[in-house]
Amino acid sequence: MNYDDCMQYIVKVREKCGVSMGLERMRSLLSLFDMPDAGLKIIHVAGTNGKGSTSAFIASILAEAGFTVGRYVSPAVTGYCEKIQFVSRNAVEYISEESVAKYITSIKEAVEAEGICPSEFEIETLMSLLSFRDRSVDYVILECGMGGINDATNAVSGKELCVFTAIDYDHMKYLGETIGEITADKAGIMIPGCKAVSAKQPKESLYVLEEAAKKNSISIQYRRSIGSCEYSLGKTRFYYGGRTYEIGLAGVYQPENAAVAIEAVKLLSGDISYDAVRAGLLKAKWPARFELISNEPLVIYDGAHNPAGVKKLGESVEQLLDRDEYIRVGIMGVFADKDISGMARQLTGVFDEVHTVTAEGGRAENADKLADIIKRECDITVMPHSDMKPSQVIRLLEGRRETHGNSSGKKNAYIVFGSLSMYSGMSSYFSTDNTGQ
Repeated sequence: MNYDDCMQYIVKVREKCGVSMGLERMRSLLSLFDMPDAGLKIIHVAGTNGKGSTSAFIASILAEAGFTVGRYVSPAVTGYCEKIQFVSRNAVEYISEESVAKYITSIKEAVEAEGICPSEFEIETLMSLLSFRDRSVDYVILECGMGGINDATNAVSGKELCVFTAIDYDHMKYLGETIGEITADKAGIMIPGCKAVSAKQPKESLYVLEEAAKKNSISIQYRRSIGSCEYSLGKTRFYYGGRTYEIGLAGVYQPENAAVAIEAVKLLSGDISYDAVRAGLLKAKWPARFELISNEPLVIYDGAHNPAGVKKLGESVEQLLDRDEYIRVGIMGVFADKDISGMARQLTGVFDEVHTVTAEGGRAENADKLADIIKRECDITVMPHSDMKPSQVIRLLEGRRETHGNSSGKKNAYIVFGSLSMYSGMSSYFSTDNTGQ
């Protein structure tokens, strides 16, 4: 099969299997391909929010220290091949379409011969491990797709380190209705002999994590207090462990992710220098996390897709977009299976107005229904645009502003959020040269 054939095959697998939890089938796949995880130094990352940013920081630091890193992320933001990355000091390389075609063709032939029916995520997890083995990377970062204990990535036989980013409510249908239940699922990635590091967690999560750690005879290193932070849309500076660091990712939540990454690399190796940590943090990139994608007009994209994420988004808006200078315009599109009511309750007082769109993909909530939910949950002006994309809404509103003027003298700041599925269309519409970076 060529790459296009493989993408059609993946679509068929997705339609047939949907979401599939459990480890038995994944373990069979690993065995079928001679245990590609064996011998890999695996860093396993679980959490509700911050997995992608924290993984990006860890990979970038390790690369600055001279290591090669294989990174498996989910979901992809800029394209399918983004899911499997090879990170070195000089480059972040995505798996090639030719390699995707080679691996998926091999997997398809093998599973059909054995009568195994894997899910899309299982196929991609196996493909990542095969590619990391073939490239002989020094470290592998595996992000859980959802949860932990029954996630396909948890079928690997050994781990160097388990990393827990912020844990909150999401995927309750699969992980549980309480923070304790959700944490218990994610804590299931810990195994005897591995090291563990965690972000600051709710009290309920701390108890569950500690009990799971005791069961596996390991201890968890929690990130320490973060000192004074200076925020801007270009860089964030913060003080941690007696040192000053800068990161190129905006958002008030990023120092937390960076601090967890610092603790993670310290646990992995005591030989990583401050210069490597500092340079790695500054070089790390991860799209669609309070990302400035245009200056004129000012457009920010954030992939917040659960109540905790929207709350952090609101804190970033308050910190970085002065009410005296900007009219804050939210543009929201979200999947129907998310906690939309919980997200909507976080919007009051953050935006001056919210415009809803229908996100990309079959899971998307209709813009009109989304607007109705927001109106029901909070006191804010909401306008639906069921037949428009975020870029079209921005163009419409900018046209109105130019035609009718603005008596307040403020500029519009557009914050697009709710689903990562809309990012590619937004980033291609607004030229990267327009960010001024």
